[in-house]
Amino acid sequence: MTLQETRATLAHTLTQDSTYSTFDFPPPVPQPMSVVLEPDDPYIVSTNNRVTLSAKMRLRLRLYVPLLDNAGNLDQLEELASRVRRLALENTHTFGDLSAPAAFESDTGTMLTAYFPVELLTEWPNP
Repeated sequence: MTLQETRATLAHTLTQDSTYSTFDFPPPVPQPMSVVLEPDDPYIVSTNNRVTLSAKMRLRLRLYVPLLDNAGNLDQLEELASRVRRLALENTHTFGDLSAPAAFESDTGTMLTAYFPVELLTEWPNP
């Protein structure tokens, strides 16, 4: 799969739960109750075997929930993380640990956010 197909496939997998929105790219303004696939660092780890450029895509699955009160929204973030992890693991994607929650200010209000690092196998065809 190409990089775009790999990202789109993971995003499609995560859309099976209608309680949140899923974006396969960082939107201009994050929305509450959403999961965003964003590049991690390093983004692409590659090896060249002269036929295809094999690659491992590194992403962060960033979770956003509204920050209205501390305890209630931490519960909401934990529930969202559990849903995302369950869906992704059913489709054999490998996840790292959930980051510590942090407050995030945007035009849509203050949100609580955390992320899962994930690595996916993909490829780039050689020209």
